[in-house]
Amino acid sequence: MIKYSLLRILRDRVTIFWALCFPFILATLFEVSFGHMNDSLDQIQTAVVVKRDGQAAQTFQKFLKEVQKEDNDLLAVSTMDQKEADRKLKSEKIAGYYLLGEDVSLTVAGNGVPESVLQSLMESYDSQAAYLETILKEKPQQLAAVTQKIGKNVLKSATVKEVTLSGKKVDGMIQYFFSAVAMACMFGCFLGMEAAIRLQANVKAVAARRCVSSTSKMKMALADIAMVILVDYVFVVLFLAYLVFGLKKDFGNNPAPILLITFAGCLIGASMGLLVGSIGKWGEDVKVAIILSVSLGTTFLSGLMVSGIKGLIEKNCPILNRINPSALITDALYSVAVYPDVARYRQDVAIMLLMGALCIAIVFFLTRRVRYDSI
Repeated sequence: MIKYSLLRILRDRVTIFWALCFPFILATLFEVSFGHMNDSLDQIQTAVVVKRDGQAAQTFQKFLKEVQKEDNDLLAVSTMDQKEADRKLKSEKIAGYYLLGEDVSLTVAGNGVPESVLQSLMESYDSQAAYLETILKEKPQQLAAVTQKIGKNVLKSATVKEVTLSGKKVDGMIQYFFSAVAMACMFGCFLGMEAAIRLQANVKAVAARRCVSSTSKMKMALADIAMVILVDYVFVVLFLAYLVFGLKKDFGNNPAPILLITFAGCLIGASMGLLVGSIGKWGEDVKVAIILSVSLGTTFLSGLMVSGIKGLIEKNCPILNRINPSALITDALYSVAVYPDVARYRQDVAIMLLMGALCIAIVFFLTRRVRYDSI
């Protein structure tokens, strides 16, 4: 029976697509769309136009050199005339250029991150210009140390990173991949629903043949439930491996809690599919529509499509996050991989296991009581 259940699941191409292939496709699209938004800032191409080679020009050029020494990958500074600088700025080969005369001015053509960094550099210099010029006159040997200190402060403000309390860097886009894992777990609903329908003689012809066989209906149900949960779990583990080793997403250094979270997620996903498949006399199309609404609806509320919606629900209706399987999965993953919180992790896993066990108990109750007058 177990072998038959496994072969039946693997031969259902539509269900396999949604349970296995679709999460891989979605995660790949996420990575292509915004997977590198947290990468380091690209080197900023800028230029210096010396209109008047006076003390201010010399001081500012020394200042830029010290900034480059502090972070050689931040700036690429070229010296050119104003006509060439305007041409390169128009063709977007440089982000902006500094015009050095009696004072320092900045010319840019946009308002993005590179332009903001260049502006921050100039403002930092302007606030210390008189002091730097005095140092250059009276103690030129100290100019390097002073400009280096100013440059460090500018780089800190230009390259702020989100970190946890333990100092670990946080990927601002990881929430979407956590929600994708939750979706992969919830898509086990399709496997569970199909298994339940194959035991309902009034819905599917193959179920009628199974019901008149000599094998106990309870044994068939147990074999189907076990294989559905196992197959879904294997699919999700493969998906996790793709995220961690293929897309290089950080799920922490302790795989055991992650595997337990995904098992609990698969349990509740498959059991909810079994429950929907076992309830009522609706046709297969109606049950598929219900399953699709449940799986996509719960992942939507966990933040898969709209960033911040889970936090909004937590603020206004927290009980919804406590009964939403997808929200529980993402919350547990956060509690392990991002902001360690053992109590929260245990609570989320316990709720998922309890919900899954409750759904399976209801399925057994409904399946045991079904009788057919004629098959």
